Amino acid sequence: MTRPQARGWLAGLMALLMLAGLAGCNDLAAAPPQEVVLQAVATQAQNNQATLWQQLSLQAETAPSLSVNQVKVRRTRPVDVASTIAYEVTGTYRYKIRYPNRRQVKQSQVPFTVILQAIPETEDWQLLRMGDGEGDRAWAWEPLGGDRA
Repeated sequence: MTRPQARGWLAGLMALLMLAGLAGCNDLAAAPPQEVVLQAVATQAQNNQATLWQQLSLQAETAPSLSVNQVKVRRTRPVDVASTIAYEVTGTYRYKIRYPNRRQVKQSQVPFTVILQAIPETEDWQLLRMGDGEGDRAWAWEPLGGDRA
């Protein structure tokens, strides 16, 4: 291989590596930020607890409050939801439940899975959750808004 051919080949290889690197950066930039994941996990946990407390017929003033912290993401992967890209995020979190006039309860290493999607043209995200359909369960998006936890 002559010197000009080697330079051309090397330049082509460098360009290919740069494109591959940029493509990887774009995928990482599109993944949900940590504060969005924290807000999604907290929203999902609070929704689950509210349903449970409602089933137990607890009044709002006697229902415990729940806080989520120490969210650790183990895996983020793109998934196809209704022909659009969303992200399935899995990991663990810690929560505290504070009961009125009682000791607080803590739980660590609670596993979670959330599915998040960026809202086009904004910096906001939405959480995919199970909703109530007519006679059948349906999926629904719950906006997480701009005020991130």
